[in-house]
Amino acid sequence: TDDETEECEESAEDLGELLKDFQICESKWQEKSDLIKRLGMSISSKNRNNVHVGVALTEMQNIVSSKNVNVHVLRVAVIAVGKIGFALRHELVSHASWRTIMCGMLSLLKNKQIKSVAKETLNKLHGTSYTLLNSLPVLSQSLGFGKSSHAMGGKTANSPSTQAGGTTNCVEVIEWLSDVIEEESSMEDVCPILDKAGLTTMSSYFLAFLNHRDPKCRKYSQKGLTYAVIYGIKKSGMGQEEALSICSELKSTHSKVWSSILRVTRKILEAQ
Repeated sequence: TDDETEECEESAEDLGELLKDFQICESKWQEKSDLIKRLGMSISSKNRNNVHVGVALTEMQNIVSSKNVNVHVLRVAVIAVGKIGFALRHELVSHASWRTIMCGMLSLLKNKQIKSVAKETLNKLHGTSYTLLNSLPVLSQSLGFGKSSHAMGGKTANSPSTQAGGTTNCVEVIEWLSDVIEEESSMEDVCPILDKAGLTTMSSYFLAFLNHRDPKCRKYSQKGLTYAVIYGIKKSGMGQEEALSICSELKSTHSKVWSSILRVTRKILEAQ
């Protein structure tokens, strides 16, 4: 927001000096947390050095992806990522550290102490700094797939690498993803958007978890497939038949789910 930007500009400090202080900091978590807060505020200002930004994001990556970090430091680092990403806008995804950071935050969706702030940060940056299309490699990694089908020229994505679906927090990631594709299907001026190959990849994620042992995961998977179809019609310029083709295998494998997707899709489109 404008107020947030103004606040950050007023709070800006010398980023290079802050980074030096942070990198030599071996003090208590309170002091480290304070330095991270100040880093986030400084990078959020307009007067920033791209080299310093890259270094700062790498430092946040090391914290967010680590398994042994003080919970207070971790929370502040996630919030700082939100401030940095909001300031960088679409430049964020060009930084090599972003992929690891996003994977780390998706893993934190299972962390009861950090879940809410991780989800809030991911949602804050969605559309502003990243979209689903440029997040497909991260999503494939987080859900236990190989390369995304979009990166493979439209071929079908690999199945999850572990039985019953990908990573241990797949339910939380699928829940989040089903909400995000619903949100993006209604976003104005979002760029880049999912094309048919991207939607096919997205549907493969949800299809892989339709038989998950957790009923919540099955519910979110069905919701995600429904909004993948709606996305294709509303955002990607696809006709209804073409959009439905991304999950047409459900006709024979999950006839009830297929019927439900048809019914809900028509209902939502008619209401808009």
